[in-house]
Amino acid sequence: MKKDFFSENGKIAGLSKRIRAVFDDWNYEEIFLPFMEEYTDSLRGGLKHTDGKRFYLIKPDVTSQIIDRMKQRKTYRYFYFSDYFLGDGSCSIQFGAEFVGANPLQEKVEILEVVASILRAVDVSDFYVDVGSLKHLNEILAKIPERRREAMEALKSRNFTVIEDMNIDEEIKEALWKIFSFRGRKSGIPQLDGIVDHLPEEHFFIDTGTVRYLDYYEDIVFEVYTPSSGKALGGGGDYAVKEMAGFGFSMDLRGLAEVAPFNSTMIREQSGKKRRTKYAEVKNPILNGKTVEVTV
Repeated sequence: MKKDFFSENGKIAGLSKRIRAVFDDWNYEEIFLPFMEEYTDSLRGGLKHTDGKRFYLIKPDVTSQIIDRMKQRKTYRYFYFSDYFLGDGSCSIQFGAEFVGANPLQEKVEILEVVASILRAVDVSDFYVDVGSLKHLNEILAKIPERRREAMEALKSRNFTVIEDMNIDEEIKEALWKIFSFRGRKSGIPQLDGIVDHLPEEHFFIDTGTVRYLDYYEDIVFEVYTPSSGKALGGGGDYAVKEMAGFGFSMDLRGLAEVAPFNSTMIREQSGKKRRTKYAEVKNPILNGKTVEVTV
């Protein structure tokens, strides 16, 4: 049965309010990006369009749009909400954040904490985050350059049978199997162990089989899951820009709406109660002629 548009919209609006409040608590500023940009080599994704004179991209990858605008070496903390194209030609809504120009470990731990804060804020408590290393994987795949793409796709789809059937050295198969099968808190890979050591053990794990590929990702990638969804809610990774380290993520807002338990009526009632309480605190001073600043 087709979903009721207005009911779904109400829930997404409620989710957005809570998510924006979390970003505000972590001092992230919302960024608004153009729907269409003139094509450049630095932009990724999007739908190609031409007016006969120039080429454009409609809804390009948001991270590449943000990176393209970073001209100075400083610390950046931004978040966004944006439509994006799915592989079947339809659209959905994503939100995400980018943290650039700080200590690389700080960026990774903070972004992962932000993700956890958002999920808790929308009452999704049974989540887990798998963190992996592309560099660790690429060290092995570099030994089979002619089968690299095939092996990468097999790991991404968790189909090790494909790798078993490859005509490659057994030692390489064994190394790939270890990557495919390891999930825990201590991997012996310093760049992964150092991250999860700073994060709650009930939600964050090292999964060396985690593959999330964008051509600007440098090493660390992660994906977010919950048992009530058959696919990842989102994920992210690290990158470099203007000799600065960056780390970011994106999540599908409609996908999150499907697993978040609350409804829009609850959100409105809670927000209304909060506002009424705030206004009640200042009502009497105002009536007595005093100037009062109200923040909600």
